[in-house]
Amino acid sequence: RRLIQQRRILPRSIQSVQTEYGEIRVKVAWTEESGKKTIINVQPEYEDCASIAQQHNLPWREVHQLALNTWSREQGSDRFLK
Repeated sequence: RRLIQQRRILPRSIQSVQTEYGEIRVKVAWTEESGKKTIINVQPEYEDCASIAQQHNLPWREVHQLALNTWSREQGSDRFLK
């Protein structure tokens, strides 16, 4: 089966967060309507998380979540906290 879908590429920026294990880059994607910017997705960089996880003998998922939580706290938002 095939289904044609529309695809929209969101504008994004790369920000950095400082965690107890080191700096991790975070990609932030958003939409903008009527001059209002709404964050849609936040994802820590895989390679940064993998590198820190290996250096500190931690699970990758734990480092990934730490980066997300740190970014969310810095933004004053609990939307991406887990």
